[in-house]
Amino acid sequence: MKKILLAVAVAAAGAAGTAWALQDDRAPVNKTCPVMVGKPIKTAYMSVHEGRPIGFCCGKCKKLFDADPGEYAGNLPPVEAPKSPGVAQLGKPAPAFELKDTDGNVVKLADFKEQIVVLQWTDPACPASKRLAADGVESAMIKKIRLSAKDKIFHFSICSAAGVKSDAFAKFLADAKVDSKGLMDPDNKVAKMFAARTTTHAFVIGTDGVLLYSGAVDNDPDGKKGDKAINYVADAVASIVEGKKPKPDKTTPYGTALKVAK
Repeated sequence: MKKILLAVAVAAAGAAGTAWALQDDRAPVNKTCPVMVGKPIKTAYMSVHEGRPIGFCCGKCKKLFDADPGEYAGNLPPVEAPKSPGVAQLGKPAPAFELKDTDGNVVKLADFKEQIVVLQWTDPACPASKRLAADGVESAMIKKIRLSAKDKIFHFSICSAAGVKSDAFAKFLADAKVDSKGLMDPDNKVAKMFAARTTTHAFVIGTDGVLLYSGAVDNDPDGKKGDKAINYVADAVASIVEGKKPKPDKTTPYGTALKVAK
């Protein structure tokens, strides 16, 4: 019944101005009357102004406000700015995000619940990114983590580099036979959310959506250790599959410093 009354009120708003009668379960944004300033409101007298529920101390004040909202709107609490996504923190849920892949499809982190998700920042112009791709380090890692997680894992290569086109990024991954879906982050929004530092910075998110690893792909920034290199991402995934906390869960990423727009 309340929803019906609210719908009727909304329908009438177009003809009655920006303030209209309200009957729903939302709490008013104000505690004191915007007409009789300082006087406590009574929830029996309510209207909506610019989508916000407003309370009044009496029916007369409500009528005065409804007739000319602009006269009294300045006495209402300011509209709160939308909260920006928090920065990713180890041991806490990874911030929700969505990006377009190299085919133009929208990819949302929320679509991969109960899956392990690996995010790896990549730039075709970064020497470290090139080496990891060309030398087969990245493709071998992806094969290993998929085997470890029994394919219940997704690896995404994120490009936040300015000027890189989606088709060029897709070609870079394909030419190196990196079996990873490329995601485009042209405005650096997701890079900021994860505080990505370099263009090989990797993150591992567990099946419960919690960020469990952040740092370098391996302990071989110069590419000289070969088979003796320790792949931190692969080890982190193996630990998660076993129900253990990755050790280490944080290392220093290497590669070209990520230039994030302010």
